Amino acid sequence: MNEDGDDVRKAMEKLGDTGRLPEPQNKLDTLTDKMAVPGPNEEAFFEERRRKGLGVGLNDDGKLIDARDGANK
Repeated sequence: MNEDGDDVRKAMEKLGDTGRLPEPQNKLDTLTDKMAVPGPNEEAFFEERRRKGLGVGLNDDGKLIDARDGANK
C-alpha cells in the first residue's frame, strides 16, 4: 500500500453501491477460508507421519528437532 492510501480507495471503489466484492475476490476469499482449516485427510496424513516419527518440528525451546530421535539440529 502506498502512503496516500490509493490501494484502499481503489478497493473501496470496487465495492460500489452494493457493498459486495467482485466475483473473483469472493472466490479467492472462499478458497482462502477453506485452506485455513486442515481437512480430515490432512489430519490423518500428519497423524500417521507423527506416529511413524517422520518429519521435523520445534521443541518447547523453539529449536528444530528431528522427529525420529528428538535431537536438536
